[in-house]
Amino acid sequence: EREDELKEIFFHITEFGPNIETNIIQPGVEVEFDIQDRHNKEVAINIVILPKGTVQFDEIDKTPYIGRILQTLQNKPKKSNETLTGRLLYDTIDNKMSELSFGKRDRCGLYTLLENDIVQFVIAKDKRDGMMRATQISLLDQSFLKSKEHREMGIVIKLDSSTGGQIKCLSSDQIISFRFTEVMKDNFQISEGDPLEFSLAMTSNNGDLPHAIRIKLLSKDSLLTMINDRELRLTGVIERDPQDGRIAERNNRGNDVQTITDNKVQQTQNNDSTSNSINRSQDSGIIRYICDGIESTIQFLSTNMNNVSTLYYGDKVEFTFTSNSKLATNVTLIERNRMRGWIVIIREGKGFIEQYNNKTINNIEPIAFTINSFTNDSTQIDLGDEVEFSLRKISGRLTAENIVKVPTTIQNLYSVLPTIHRGRVVSPVRMITNDDCEILGRIQKLNDDNIPCECYTYSITGVKNKRVILLPNDLVTFSVAVGLDYSTRAVNIILENEIRKGKIDTVKGQFGFIDFACEENKKIFFHNSEIDGGFELRLGDEVEFYAQYNLKSGKPCASKLRRVK
Repeated sequence: EREDELKEIFFHITEFGPNIETNIIQPGVEVEFDIQDRHNKEVAINIVILPKGTVQFDEIDKTPYIGRILQTLQNKPKKSNETLTGRLLYDTIDNKMSELSFGKRDRCGLYTLLENDIVQFVIAKDKRDGMMRATQISLLDQSFLKSKEHREMGIVIKLDSSTGGQIKCLSSDQIISFRFTEVMKDNFQISEGDPLEFSLAMTSNNGDLPHAIRIKLLSKDSLLTMINDRELRLTGVIERDPQDGRIAERNNRGNDVQTITDNKVQQTQNNDSTSNSINRSQDSGIIRYICDGIESTIQFLSTNMNNVSTLYYGDKVEFTFTSNSKLATNVTLIERNRMRGWIVIIREGKGFIEQYNNKTINNIEPIAFTINSFTNDSTQIDLGDEVEFSLRKISGRLTAENIVKVPTTIQNLYSVLPTIHRGRVVSPVRMITNDDCEILGRIQKLNDDNIPCECYTYSITGVKNKRVILLPNDLVTFSVAVGLDYSTRAVNIILENEIRKGKIDTVKGQFGFIDFACEENKKIFFHNSEIDGGFELRLGDEVEFYAQYNLKSGKPCASKLRRVK
């Protein structure tokens, strides 16, 4: 690669002279050379090796930046000259979002980088053409905290002299292969018996067998080898409160679940037995904790709780652990796990919350709630309101309790880009059943020629009129917002034409139904008070109307009806 021009030049290894060992000539070695024309092609001759650091292609800005990987390095076609196939998004000094490309040599290591990784880098400017790119890219530990990437721990049991070795997983005793290039540390020395933290990946090159990637070295004393006859005071988080089982039983009351009833009778008969108390999931809670790098769980009873009567999912606690007991004792609350989110759906006394999640934006689990879970006036709650709440995990599903309406902060989480786009709704935010919903929808951008482009996620918080019902294929205008984690979503969404059309299907006194598909229903409700002009509607009449969520019930309904014919 030439320093004077943005191009490459061919050389033959004999041009280094007879006294140079061929194993010294490696990619990255810096050289000086003359240029000769042979058969109308420039070639390098009289090549001399230079000290490292002599050749400088770039001007490096030493300011460190934080960014998010948008596109990982791609395998380029053989005839392609494109080398900067990776892209990342970052926040500039003037708080504007910008993209930079990067290539294979711009990484601090050869370990795997994944989409949405949080990385640190500096900016390089190529002196030959002025092009800016990201370089010295390194993966930050906070990337693992923000993602849901599952991390394993294991021990090195075998080393190959040049390429890698094998790890025995602590969680499953599975033997996993690894390569040294996946170790996230320079100048490392791995020995057999070393503890490692890593992720698992599958590739066809490895015969569809899992192998370790993104490997971190752990200190040898980070693994707990013996805890016999020791009493430890540990911290952890609540996975389940002892009350959760009884709440689940109460919620299921009236259902024909005979096995639950049978189990409860059997457990009641053995109430005095400590071992049976452990087995009764409705009477014991679970704490998830980490001890010397190993994640584990332990059960506890409500009688072992010190300073509170109720614990919630995610609450931070301190407890006593002894090796000869299967129960945690002296469980003490340290910090409540209060979450924030936005009301997405309200329907007949219950609904769903979009939980604020700084780890991911495209895979958010809806949080169910009931109106009586609010600690203040629930009649003032509306779609899009921001709330604070605690969590329970009942039958594997998260529900919100102790809900409080709070001032909105969503404007602090996103920066709205100025361009207004047109698009169509691909999938709307909607109720599916009484127990399930889709709290995130998708809008597909349309270019000036109405050709479909990329899709953006949206939620109820991004819709201007939160009472309007969006349906598949609705045309909308919207802006794009960029979050603190560099994620994007559609906001300021406005339905271009709110007027709907349908035929009267049923008239029953003061109300009726229009033949119009909306959410899970094929018909939409209307009340006679919503008919403009005082006309009497009859079966088969064609009408125009607005489809909105009812202010009281939250159900879809038609308003401002006008008979067409």
